[in-house]
Amino acid sequence: MRVNTAQCAAFYKHFVLEGDDVAPCCRWSKNFQKFDGDFSQVLHSKKFVELRKKVESGYKLKECSKCYYEEKLGRSLSLRQKLNTYWRVDSVQVESLELNLNNVCNLACIMCNSHFSSRIWKEENPTLPANQGIWRLKDIPNIPDTVKRIRFMGGEPLMTDVHRQVLCSIKDPSKVEIQYITNGMFMLTPEDVVLLNKCAKVAIYVSIDAYGKLNEEIRIGSEWNQIEKFVDDILNNTNYVLGIETVLHKKSWKGLVDLLLWIEEKRKIRPIIWSVHPLIVPQRLSIKNLNLNESKELMEIVTKYYNIP
Repeated sequence: MRVNTAQCAAFYKHFVLEGDDVAPCCRWSKNFQKFDGDFSQVLHSKKFVELRKKVESGYKLKECSKCYYEEKLGRSLSLRQKLNTYWRVDSVQVESLELNLNNVCNLACIMCNSHFSSRIWKEENPTLPANQGIWRLKDIPNIPDTVKRIRFMGGEPLMTDVHRQVLCSIKDPSKVEIQYITNGMFMLTPEDVVLLNKCAKVAIYVSIDAYGKLNEEIRIGSEWNQIEKFVDDILNNTNYVLGIETVLHKKSWKGLVDLLLWIEEKRKIRPIIWSVHPLIVPQRLSIKNLNLNESKELMEIVTKYYNIP
């Protein structure tokens, strides 16, 4: 049986809410449709129906190019391939929500932009009031009973209390998995822990691109000691899944080995999931732009340290 290499289960079970904009996944490079306030109806819109017809025919969408690129590299499963192992495509209903509820963020990462970071917006617009650069979802909609997973992104989700409002709105948290993508600069509060301990499962993914000072240079405004304190708190004081999310680009690749050694040391406490994703945009930071010697050195690192994902 021929495998449909365009099919993605996200189009049947999942979507991203970014303020009042909806996208099929976090890698979608442009606005897809506006949010009408009802989570349960999003996947049944005309645009989602048309999207599913395209991929069912084998048509490869340009918005999915990052997954296709990862599949071409072949070192690990792409996001598309992973999602296809999580969900079936024989029915359409929302089971997973990815919520970018605002762009409030304390960092100015070199690969980010003002749409996702209020700090970058303020630096680009120093004479304007900071609140002009902040977008947010006005009201928290009802969470459908079909939802089994909610992932909070940002901005920095732990910087405001909006994620707590969502947690409080879930009818039966014991049936819902909660995930965070965080920069590790804000500790979980006692209130957070009480709410999260009611959930079926909790996973905390910390965005770290390199070890120590190099990470601070990439994720401007971050403090390595604080990130390590956050990681140690999750490892030692909770039973939450901990993951490290690394973006591989021109600035970060030389720090891969040091980061690997740091992660291996932390794994002595308990398991950590580590994922490395090649950066696609902005293109100026892509590893495609490495010179011949740099590309050769990167390949030597990846070959030697086989446990770099």
